[in-house]
Amino acid sequence: MYYFVMHEDTRVAIFSLLDSRIRKLKLNPNAERLYPLNVKSDADMINWIEDRGIPVTRHGIKADMRMMNVESTFELMLENSGLSLTDHYWICKADSNDTWASINLYQNNFRSTLSLDLRDDKMCSNIAGKNNFNPSTSLKGDLKKKWIIDEHGTRVLVKGNYNSTCRQSIAEVFALIHKRQGKFLYTPYGLIRITSDGNEIIGCRCDNFTSIGTEFIPAYGITSSYKTPQDMSEFEAYVRFCYAQGIDIRNFME
Repeated sequence: MYYFVMHEDTRVAIFSLLDSRIRKLKLNPNAERLYPLNVKSDADMINWIEDRGIPVTRHGIKADMRMMNVESTFELMLENSGLSLTDHYWICKADSNDTWASINLYQNNFRSTLSLDLRDDKMCSNIAGKNNFNPSTSLKGDLKKKWIIDEHGTRVLVKGNYNSTCRQSIAEVFALIHKRQGKFLYTPYGLIRITSDGNEIIGCRCDNFTSIGTEFIPAYGITSSYKTPQDMSEFEAYVRFCYAQGIDIRNFME
């Protein structure tokens, strides 16, 4: 079975899959400007694809996989076309007729419940006009988290906690109070009641800050993609890299 790695409607790579393992991959040399950060070779692209799924260390993910009848988080990610609400990459079978307009989850709604468990979305019956793909299958980190759509149609990231307390969620809101005292931009967080493993808990939420026209590239992704000169800090290298792309962030960062 052959698959394309897509960036919107551009084919970035083609690979073959056998027994849930990537056997062969070829980057599209005409799409080099659209390669993900850190991808400079076919082997890099294979690592990027295999790392796109949820970490196997995520709390509750094994129960989700059993309920959804998949054997790995890689398989779960692939079943959902590798879609994300962080960037514009996705994965499709080579004979697929899907397009970015028909499949992206910024403009196409998806099934979501007020639960941090992916299996709860899976058990919902199909709803007319809703995409069956789930952007949460490409979310990173060990902390339980999931994308939902609120009553206003806003894509919202909800996160849980590491134990029965709501320490992590409250910390996010306290950090927001601190940020409001400064003059820099920030992502506002609020508290939300949501279920996890069948129990109602206090989690935190933030509206998505990417869009159909904006992708998220973490600063770490940039600094780890390029070798920093020994006489230069990572901070300075990051500022200079952004400036070379036409983005002057020095005053904002300092």
